[in-house]
Amino acid sequence: MDIISLIKFVIDNPGSALFYSPPIKEDQKTLLLKSPSESIEIKILSEIRQSFKSLDELKNRFNFCYGYVTYEAGYAFEERLFNLIDDKNDSPFLKFYCTNDFNEFESNEIDHSSAIDLLKESNWQIDDLHFDIDESTYKESIKKIKNYIEQGDTYQVNFTFKANFDVKNNLVALITGLIYNQSAKYTSILNCGNKLIVSISPELFFKIENGDISSRPMKGTISRGKNFAEDIIYSNTLYNSEKDRAENTMIVDLLRNDLGRICRTGSVKVIEPHKIEKYESVYQMTSGVTGELATNNLCDIFEAIFPCGSITGAPKLRTMEIIHELESSRRGIYTGAIGFLSDEKTVFNIPIRTLEIELKTYKGEIGIGSGIIWDSKEDEEWKESILKSNFLTKSSEYFEIFESMLIEENSIELIDYHLDRLRKTADHFLFIFNRQKLLDRINDDIKNLSREKRFKYKLLLSKWGECKSEITEIEDSNDDLKIIVSETRTSPKENYFYFKTTQRKLYDEEYKKAVADGFDEVIFFNNRDELTEGSISNIVLSLGDDFFTPPVDCGLLAGNYRKLMIDQNNLKEKVLTIEHLLNADEMYVINAVRKRRKVSEIFYKGKIIKTFSKSR
Repeated sequence: MDIISLIKFVIDNPGSALFYSPPIKEDQKTLLLKSPSESIEIKILSEIRQSFKSLDELKNRFNFCYGYVTYEAGYAFEERLFNLIDDKNDSPFLKFYCTNDFNEFESNEIDHSSAIDLLKESNWQIDDLHFDIDESTYKESIKKIKNYIEQGDTYQVNFTFKANFDVKNNLVALITGLIYNQSAKYTSILNCGNKLIVSISPELFFKIENGDISSRPMKGTISRGKNFAEDIIYSNTLYNSEKDRAENTMIVDLLRNDLGRICRTGSVKVIEPHKIEKYESVYQMTSGVTGELATNNLCDIFEAIFPCGSITGAPKLRTMEIIHELESSRRGIYTGAIGFLSDEKTVFNIPIRTLEIELKTYKGEIGIGSGIIWDSKEDEEWKESILKSNFLTKSSEYFEIFESMLIEENSIELIDYHLDRLRKTADHFLFIFNRQKLLDRINDDIKNLSREKRFKYKLLLSKWGECKSEITEIEDSNDDLKIIVSETRTSPKENYFYFKTTQRKLYDEEYKKAVADGFDEVIFFNNRDELTEGSISNIVLSLGDDFFTPPVDCGLLAGNYRKLMIDQNNLKEKVLTIEHLLNADEMYVINAVRKRRKVSEIFYKGKIIKTFSKSR
């Protein structure tokens, strides 16, 4: 089964659902639930408890019960909250379907090639995005929250609002793109007849298996670094952040207390505290909480732990009262729970990054929120909240990662360098990397090539582990290259300069233009007036007795031939400027395919600015 067919099936079939875990996560399964023969829909708050009892009974009759519980359904479990909203509601507080018809897949066996084709051909478009709160009202609410914190009513409030939008173009492309951009372990797509729920959630609310219950709240976030080195720094920064650890611990303590109400005495434990999880755009701090259940009653479980403290704040009950006072609209499914029940396993996510789309009009809404504490700044929280909508409004360009290698005498000299860098790049972008599979592909590709010829071998890898290759014969080339300096300055803040990916529009366009004008290569300076690299090569300058190349932080790819020369102590890193370029004794451009080639002339804006002695 391919991923596009699974998505289309759910869109076309009311009552169906897809619970998808990306194959980058090990040993994951994906469920397609379909053809439900019974359902529960509750629009009266006072009937919530009975509905959970009904679900316990239905679970014994069906293989799966699946659906959602809205955030406001939690009001049914607390007398102080019950009367805050009307008992009756136009839309359901809870909705579940029951079926015996399902398909279970190993996530790594789902064909994603159709998704690649779709993502290459089309981008989704979100139109008329608008928020149900303006900036001044938002900031006033944050001030009120901080006053409550100062008065001791609460320690933290997760404050949220809604955004409304229209889906233009292709709904399938939208969902596929969201799955591509976010490796969310608890992704779910649910067709409720009149609307489609798309939850790209990385957060587990709870899982029940073999009599144990586990939860993994998220609290603590930092953006990803622009390159390998910065990425490690950011991850360590989050892990060592006292502020984030304190916030995470506060929510964990709340959850331990909640689980203690339904678990055997002494069985509740914290596992992997303050673990840092990697996602495409952020690192998240998570902690696991587990316990041995003392009850299998679903109503007891939800009454004890719903809604999750990570999306309310602490203390939970008083904080929920503050949320009700300050938030302008009901949360609905957002921050409630979406999941399935079965005899073997029960799993519910926390619906963050969750879209509700009307299937007739393609109008949708999402919830956006952030945790507010005593030192939160209104301006920063507003900007951060608006940025959180980017996952929906700014579709990332589809790209692949690749390596270009030199084949000589049917072998690749720097094969370990290439595969090590490809592995690191795959790990950075959350691409599936299987070294042995790639080696088998390489060996199969090159085994019948002529040993007397040299070839360029390009190996491309997609996010889901599909690989393809291109082989071209290399014609002999001389030294004494004529190169030109690009008039376009690059920025070291742009992360795609640091990785070998197909996101290289600037380099490809500048190289094509340079070749058309009779040049062999085009080189770049960044906006700090530092020399960086060529479009297909690294740069080496001979200055005195040493050879120098710009450091990676200038905004460039750490090439494999460059790494080889550094490892052999034949090359040093140094920030290089136009003065270094003009005063260099020699200049070379290097890469793994062409190795080292000497430059004889440098041009800028059509004029020679530097000449070097030619090769003998």
